[in-house]
Amino acid sequence: MSGEVESSKGLYVIPSFSGLGAPYWGMYVKGAVVGLTYGSDRRNILRSALESIGYQTRDLLEAVEEDSGMKIGELKVSVEEEVISGELWLQILSDILGVPVKISEIGDAISLGVAYSAGLTVGFWKDKAELKKISRIKKEFKPSASQDEINEMYDGWKKAVGMLLKCGENL
Repeated sequence: MSGEVESSKGLYVIPSFSGLGAPYWGMYVKGAVVGLTYGSDRRNILRSALESIGYQTRDLLEAVEEDSGMKIGELKVSVEEEVISGELWLQILSDILGVPVKISEIGDAISLGVAYSAGLTVGFWKDKAELKKISRIKKEFKPSASQDEINEMYDGWKKAVGMLLKCGENL
């Protein structure tokens, strides 16, 4: 249903079931839906929920980039087939992050990453370039939305989260 609409119409779902985590750290903040109007319907709410995954991921990646001084050029994800009810959310994630999102052929890429790291440490593989040669990507999503439009939506997300943080402090 979320694919039936092109936008969330300024609607923001902010999941915060046990406080708002990194990088905000609002332990008393409760989840909210911000920006509801008479024109909003369940499809906009569902799309906004998908977009919130992208916004939260962007929040974290920007914090990592700021702390590390490094720019993240792509995001690799592992996704179990039964979890994907559609690929819309991966395209939304790529659009919001402004980088390619690549799905690994390996279902448990976290374990694979640990194995790669261990192999590099003990010299089984000589460098990251060697790992890139054996890496298998099932599908790639590239940013396709207007970055100006995405940045405007992300600014709305930040304002909605800021508003919620202020409310959480007073509850």
